[in-house]
Amino acid sequence: EIEAYLQNARSSVNALGEGIAANQRAVLQDIIERIDLHDERVDIALRLASLTGRVESTHQVSFPVQRLRRGQVVKLILPGTDIVTANRDSRLIGLVTEARAVRKEVLEQTGSLVQIAARLGKCRGGLADMMRISYLAPDIVTAIMEGRQPATLKRKTLMATSLSSDWSEQRRQLGFN
Repeated sequence: EIEAYLQNARSSVNALGEGIAANQRAVLQDIIERIDLHDERVDIALRLASLTGRVESTHQVSFPVQRLRRGQVVKLILPGTDIVTANRDSRLIGLVTEARAVRKEVLEQTGSLVQIAARLGKCRGGLADMMRISYLAPDIVTAIMEGRQPATLKRKTLMATSLSSDWSEQRRQLGFN
């Protein structure tokens, strides 16, 4: 009997590992009866019949989670998950990356700022914003890339901030102090 249970479990694992979304969804819908999200934990009720083929009962699995709020988005961080990675803001990272790429292009080109902006497909003000952001303090850039920025620092906030050229002042302006 145990061998049959293990075979059913192996079949489910194989179906989940195939990468075919329809098969994965079917297996999960067969196995999972219910998922309850709480502030501090997640409870999953599993149908044992899907694994045993006979037992008509459920088994509940619970594990702790940590809630992480990023603006209007709330993420549940699972045990063993690197919170720093979960806190990374891809839009903010994209802005810093784009700003550095724009600075490199500007430094390699000749002509007025208006001409360079036109070649890069930006207005002069947008080019100035990118250049300003490209000169963020190195520790601020590192913190953003690692997801350690203050929760209040968003792409829109960074674009709207008239950044100082003084790195200490930048840290204060962006909430790193």
